[in-house]
Amino acid sequence: MPQRMFADVTQAGRLLHGAEQQAHGDAGYQRVGKRAEHEGRQADRQAALRLRPGQRRQLAADSAAARAERRKAAARAKAEHPFLYVKRRFG
Repeated sequence: MPQRMFADVTQAGRLLHGAEQQAHGDAGYQRVGKRAEHEGRQADRQAALRLRPGQRRQLAADSAAARAERRKAAARAKAEHPFLYVKRRFG
């Protein structure tokens, strides 16, 4: 039986327990704060911007927004590369 796929933002409530100080996610979690199940949560949410490559290039290289996006991408890469290996190795 094929596994059912869900959008990241709809599953955030199952991932968070409610007492987080910070929550980091990729662009799929950008609108998590607008969902009803997350009203009243005070966690500092950090989500990568959903920018097309052309929009990313428009950010000034030395701007705070560009530096923040690079930091988020670096953290995400460290977390996702092991999963990529396992997925490729074991299918």
